[in-house]
Parts: sequence; C-alpha cells; structure tokens
Amino acid sequence: MSHFSPKLDDHSGQAGPSSLPSTRPQSPNSKSLRRPASHGRLSKLMVPGRSRSGSSASQASVNYDETGGDSGRTTPELKRRAGKAAAASLLASDGKYRKFTQLVDRSLQSFESVNEWADFISFLSRLLKTLQTPSPPYTEIPRKLVVAKRLAQCLNPALPSGVHQRALDVYSYIFSIIGVDGLRRDLLIWSSGLFPFFQYAATSVRPLLINVYENYYLPLGEDLRPAIKAFVLALLPGMEEETGDFFDKILSLLDRLSDAVTPSFFLQNIFLILISSPSSRLSALNYLGRRLLKPPATTEGGIGSGLIIRGVSTVLSDETVLVRRSGLDLLLRVVRLDGDLLRDAERKDKETLMRSACGVVLQRELSLSRRVYTWLLGSGESSEEQMIYFKQHGLELLAATLHHDMEKLGSSSESVDVQRPFKIFLSLLDKWEVGSVLSERLAIPALSAVKTASSTGSVAMKDETLATATAVYEAIEPVVIWKILHLSVAEELNASASHTDEEINSVHIPILLDTILIAVTSDHRLEKQVNLDACHLATSLIELIPANTFQKASSTLDEVGADSRTVADLLYSIDGDPHLAQGRLPIEVLPRIAQASFALCAKACSDIESESILEAVKLVSRLIDLEVPSLAFIDGRQWLETLVGALAKLFRYLRPSASLYHIRAVELLWDYNQLAEIHTLENVIARRMAKLPFDSAAFDAFGIFWRLTASSGDMDAVQSALLLQSLGPDAEQATRPGHTVQ
Repeated sequence: MSHFSPKLDDHSGQAGPSSLPSTRPQSPNSKSLRRPASHGRLSKLMVPGRSRSGSSASQASVNYDETGGDSGRTTPELKRRAGKAAAASLLASDGKYRKFTQLVDRSLQSFESVNEWADFISFLSRLLKTLQTPSPPYTEIPRKLVVAKRLAQCLNPALPSGVHQRALDVYSYIFSIIGVDGLRRDLLIWSSGLFPFFQYAATSVRPLLINVYENYYLPLGEDLRPAIKAFVLALLPGMEEETGDFFDKILSLLDRLSDAVTPSFFLQNIFLILISSPSSRLSALNYLGRRLLKPPATTEGGIGSGLIIRGVSTVLSDETVLVRRSGLDLLLRVVRLDGDLLRDAERKDKETLMRSACGVVLQRELSLSRRVYTWLLGSGESSEEQMIYFKQHGLELLAATLHHDMEKLGSSSESVDVQRPFKIFLSLLDKWEVGSVLSERLAIPALSAVKTASSTGSVAMKDETLATATAVYEAIEPVVIWKILHLSVAEELNASASHTDEEINSVHIPILLDTILIAVTSDHRLEKQVNLDACHLATSLIELIPANTFQKASSTLDEVGADSRTVADLLYSIDGDPHLAQGRLPIEVLPRIAQASFALCAKACSDIESESILEAVKLVSRLIDLEVPSLAFIDGRQWLETLVGALAKLFRYLRPSASLYHIRAVELLWDYNQLAEIHTLENVIARRMAKLPFDSAAFDAFGIFWRLTASSGDMDAVQSALLLQSLGPDAEQATRPGHTVQ
C-alpha cells in the first residue's frame, strides 16, 4: 500500500560489510537471548582460510585478514573490516543463503498487494514463516533495511492491535536469531520502528512491547548509549500519569536502563530531553520526582551543573502550568541557593536560572509564586531568618540579574522583552521579605535605566519608558528612595570630609544643610520616615561645618537684596556670581540654619512622640555649644516656653505603667535641660509637685526620675531642698510619695 511508505529498492537491503556480526565482546547479560549455534552454517563458512566456492575473492579476503593489510601492521579496525569482507564474500557464495534471500524477496513483494488490515496479518505470517525456514537459522537477515521498513509500517497506529501483535512476534523472532551482536550492530535499523510505537500502542499490546525491550534491549548494556535518548523518549509516555496502568512498569524499566548505561549518563539524557523535547517534559519530571530527590554528583565523571541548570531553566519557561510546577519542585530539591551545585556553576548559568525562576511570578499563580519565594527565602520559620537567608545567598544574584536586564531598556531588538525585568521587579515587591531588601538595591538603578532609555529611544519608546518609570516609582516606598539618597550623601560626605579643602565644609555643606532644613520645616506633607531621614542627614552635615564658619554668621537675619536668586543658584548656575554667593553666606545662609534648627526643634517639642526629636535636639545643641552669633535673634521667652512645655510632656511618660519609656524620657529631660536656662528643669519639677491639690502622679514621676538619674550624678545639680519643701507634714496626700523620694 503506497500510503504507508514509498517503494524502496529491494536491493538496498543487500547484505554488505556493515551487516555482519561485530567482533566486539558480548554483554554479560546476553545469555538470556537465543544465540546462534557455534556449529551453524555461517560459523563454518566464516572459518579463516576456508571457502566452499574456492573463489579468488574469498581467498584474497582471508589472506588480507591474516596479513593485516599491505602495510604489514595489524590493527583491530583492520581485522574487523577484513572479517566483514570475508563474511560477506562467504555469504554471497553460499547457495542456501542465496535461496533464503530469494524467499525473503518474494515475501516482501507480497506487501505491494496489501489492501486491508487482514492482508497485513497474512504478510507478517508469511514473512515470519520465511524467516524460520533456514535450519539452523542465519544470524544475518537478508534485505534487513526493507524488512525493518515493512515492520515499522505494520506498527502504524491506524492499524488494529492484532496487526501490531503479529509485527512484534516477527521482531521477537528476528532479535532471537541475530542475537546480542546482531542487534548491537543494527540497533538503529531495528529500533526506528519500535521506539516511536510505544506511545500509540494499545493497552493489550504494551506488555508485549515492554517484553521486547526487556528481553532484547537491556542485555545490550552500555552498547545502548548511541540510542539511549531515543529509547528514553519512547518510554516516557508511560510516565505521564502516576495512576497509569504501566507507570510502575516503565519506572522499573527506566531504572534498569539507567543501571545499564550508568546513572550519570542516563541523567544527562534526561536533562537533554527537558531542554529539547517539550512534549516529554512532564513525563521526565515525573521520573525525576521519584528518583532524583537530592542534588546529583557533579564531580568528574558525573553530570555537569551547567546541564542541570539549563534543563531546569528551560522547564521553568514552559507554557504549561503543570510542567512549571513540577520544575519548581525539582528546583527546590536539586538547585538550592545555598547548595554546592549552584555555587560551583558558572555565572552565566546562575543568571539564566535566576531569570527563569523569578519570571514565574509573572504568571500570577499562587502555587507557583509560593514555590519561588520558598526557593528565594529558604525554609526558615520566621521572617527574620528568611531575610537573612535571602541576603546571604540570593540577593546579590537576583539584583545583578535584574539590573543587567534593565540596562537593555531602550534596545531596538524586538526579540527581547525589555519590560520583563521591570515587571519581575514590581511583582517581587508584593513579597515583603524579598521586596524590602531588593528595592534598596534596585530602586535607583531601575530609575537610572529608565532615564537613560528615555534620552536615547524613539518617541514611542519614550512613552513606554515613561509608563515604566511611573509604575516603578509608585510601587517603591518613598522611604526606600529617601533612605538610599540619605545614605549615599552621608557616606560620600563622611568619606571625603577628612581629605577635602575648607571650601567644601565652609561653603557647599552649609548651602546643602540650608536646603534640607528649609524643606523639612516648610513641607508638612512629608512622611515620618522621610522627615526622620532628612533630620538625620542634617545632624551629620552640621558636624562637618567648622566652628570658625559659624562664628562669621551674622547676629541678624538680613533680607534678600535686589537679586532674589538663592545662594545655591548664584553659586551653581551658569550665569551665577560665586563671589556674591559667598558674601551672602554669613548674612543669609548661616542665620537661616540657626532659625530653621530652632524651628525644627520647636516643631518636634510640640509633638513629643515625634521620632525626629533626638535629631532636632542635636542640631540645637551643636549651635548652642558653638555659641553661634545668630542665636541672638532667637526669641528667648518663646523658646523657654517651648522647652518648659516639652519637659512637662516628658514627665507624662514617667508613669509606673509606662516603664518601657522611662529611660528614654529621662535622657530627653536632661538633653532639653542642656538647651534651657539654668534651673529650668528644677522649676518645672517643683511647679508640678507644689501644685494644689497634690497630684500623686507628679511625685511618682519624680521618684522614677530620681532613681534613674541618681547613679549618673546629675541629680547633684538639682536643688533638692526646694523640692523637699513641698513635702510638709500637712500634706497628707503627699506622705507616700514623700517617703519614696526620701
């Protein structure tokens, strides 16, 4: 039937040099096969020096084998070729073999008259009977290429299972007579029809096919290596469903196949299948889920780490959710972030794996994302443990991979999704343990990459990058960006303070400090963390300004003259006037620093719970310690009232029920006392305790204040006599607090 395959020239199957038995040693497992008898006709014909026909060609071949060729050297390859040539010549001269070949030709010709499935069974029965004709049988099948082709056509999935069973009977007989050596020699010829058939075989036929694999293929041992990938691909369809009828049988067969060709070589082919055969990935992952429960050996002779990583990466990029889920399970078992396999891998392979694994979160599948985060954060129970694991093993690789991909933004290549790294970054921000530390590493680089792309791309690209920049900026917490900026500026200033000239500390830093204080005191919409970072940066900057610079400050705050531009504009703009800017520094910038510092401290005093109160106190303390002339325009009465109000508010935290705040409240009381006039703290304490009617809470607060301060010696400065006057014998309500203080 022409619809199965075009006609093949029957002479193409003529026995030739490549069709003869190999001289390689037999596999130790080959005893289970039917081996050709040593006294068979072909064995007798192949005895060196003997020829039934006595032809000169045969004798020449034998002589060539004995002498080892014209060169006078004998090698195994020459012997093998000489043996094949001699055997081919002997078979060609064997009359019975020629008659056997003619019978096979007639059987093959009957295939041309096949019209229905029953004709296939008749053809196969006739072919089998023909092959069984010689006694003892020959180990060389005539027209084997044509025979193999016709048998493969008889395994067409469209034919009934009865035809398939009969074809397998013919295969079994052929393998039994050609033996291990014959199947090893012609492995690819006979396997081309058997291997692809398994996935289409009916349930009743699969056991027969499995028996063929077990009885005739497994004994080949390591000789299966050239066909191992095709063999595994043939068996994997039986591993698709763990509840399938043949799952355990195929699993056992794959295990025996692994032992036959060595486990490391077998695993190499499994991972090659993961890379190159999408339809077989799920089955291969099912096998690995049962047998690869820990990282394999990657030492010399084992499977390479690069192959494993590329295989897993390919699986994670598959379009099927079930394949990606099984791939993530394999990732968690075999390629841990803290494992030796990933640590010893090449940098390029690491980035490929990280890119594929984190790209899974774009699918928005909860089960998949959970596995990715487990891989990134480890198995720690608490968030702190998970973040420590991520920082040690995954943060640097993830940040570097995404940063490298972000730099491709603006590329004209259509094959690369330049928005993908930004999408991954935004998706990872949803997991706080990952996003909180990753954003600190990538916030500024991501925005820088967008800025670079917007300046080089087309109009359409600029619109796209603008949308990306907006999404990134809105997703990142403002505190992260401000924290990075603060740390960068502070680190740069502190690093350069010891080896810079006086101009930086005397001119540029005061201008920067002035700008920060104006922003903090004038903008009430700043978030708490942003305000705290700005105050912390201000305290760092004021420490860098020399004392002699502050001594030059004016004692009054002069108004800006005709030139309304700021000092920063005069100093840094192209059309500015640096000399005018430096002249306005002591009469405008330095006094404004003093004014803004006191305003910031007063603002913090009004909200005693503000976290920036300590930084504000440090600013004012620095100015007071340096006796800056600009303090002259500070309203002393208003400042004193602010401090008194702050001190009174702090005593509220010295309640017995607020023990967590006692130490910090006492520290702040003494810090504020440094900013106030002499005896201000004592007056506040006395006023609270002498107030009628007596308030026992005031005495409790003073007792706590005394107890926490006595060890430091600061209480010697407090006029305790003035305080104890309030503890007279007529104050019954003060008796208990008085004893506490005494």
